[in-house]
Amino acid sequence: MQPSGSTRWKGKWAKALYRGGVGCDGMGGTHVGLVMAGGRGTRMGGVEKALLEIDGRPMVEHVLERLALVRSLRRVICVTSPYTPTTTSHLRRRGIEVFVASGRGHYDDLHEAMESMGSGSYAAFSADVPFIDPAKVEELLVRHHVGDLKGMRMVVVTVPVRLAVSLGVRPSAPHGMIGKDLQHSGIKLIHHEAGTPLDLLLSGMHVLTVEEESFAVNVNTPEDLEAARRLARRFAL
Repeated sequence: MQPSGSTRWKGKWAKALYRGGVGCDGMGGTHVGLVMAGGRGTRMGGVEKALLEIDGRPMVEHVLERLALVRSLRRVICVTSPYTPTTTSHLRRRGIEVFVASGRGHYDDLHEAMESMGSGSYAAFSADVPFIDPAKVEELLVRHHVGDLKGMRMVVVTVPVRLAVSLGVRPSAPHGMIGKDLQHSGIKLIHHEAGTPLDLLLSGMHVLTVEEESFAVNVNTPEDLEAARRLARRFAL
């Protein structure tokens, strides 16, 4: 099912998107990428985080540019919400596919988007983790498709807190599902069967920890944003 109000990719990422097989249904790739950009941004004072600029560009555009280089993604869709109307408008003006979820929460919105598209393999990425390495993402997707992660319903990718600390980034608050020494990378890999309730999906969660600096810069606060701006050149493509 085509997301409401979606359009084809166009513009500055076109060459990279088609070189990677992304952007059109059925053109190669094993996963649909979902960029989660519908949060309320409460720790940032209620702003739309995805549009905050790093190195002169909105943060979400850094994520999209990198995902355009991931060959295993056959399609990339941004999931927004009623709380991020400016983000929705910005993305649609850029010709990016958008699904506007209900805004009930991160996992609810993710589940809603997958249900709208049906059974398949998905990779979810937070719009506030701007420096993800495309090659490392590709490795994860291959493992999820044919490797050691193949049979897992949901894989939540984490990084050690010490990686964030080593980069001068304040670690995200500990989460009960992953432990105090880990933080979310903003990446989730999902094999979804249409009709699967969210609680059942979450009950099959597997936590995978990777040693990858590019996954450790998670922008949640004004201090995180300043750190990301300092690190932009270090993680430049």
